[in-house]
Amino acid sequence: MTALLMNRWVWVAGLWTGALFLFFWNHHAIDRVLAIQAQNHGLRSELTFQQQAAPKLERIQNEHSKLFLTADSIQLGVLAVEGLLGELASRSGLNVGQLTSAPVQKGAEAVGLALSLSGPLEGMLPFMAALTAHRYLQPKQVVVKLDPKTGEGLCELSVLLRCRLQASGGKESPPTAPKARAAL
Repeated sequence: MTALLMNRWVWVAGLWTGALFLFFWNHHAIDRVLAIQAQNHGLRSELTFQQQAAPKLERIQNEHSKLFLTADSIQLGVLAVEGLLGELASRSGLNVGQLTSAPVQKGAEAVGLALSLSGPLEGMLPFMAALTAHRYLQPKQVVVKLDPKTGEGLCELSVLLRCRLQASGGKESPPTAPKARAAL
């Protein structure tokens, strides 16, 4: 009888051990499903936010990119801005007297430029308006003087050029790039 009782206790203990194993396995599976659901909810919330805010985020990114001139080097950025300022001045009927740039420091993203213009006062206002369209040129100081003899104005302008270097990534410049760009 004790042998029969002993066999029954082994079967009951095995049954309870199996039930406890299934309970803990089920509990672990439920925790895993809940964690995946929470992660899914977080990802869906992030996706919904990005979809709803995409136009605004794109507009902000575009506005931010306008604050910096993208160039291969600071010196090339200065050369491009010199050409741009000369073109804006000629469109406004002004003469560019002198354009100087501060020495470029290694690793700097901004450089100071000083420009002197001469011409009719009526041309200086369109020049300044056209200059504000280029947000990477931040005016620091503007001095306008009038020559009483000739009636022409003299403008001394100091601007800060914010320039961001292009990430070349070790790639060669495209064959359509100007030779001066490839040489620097």
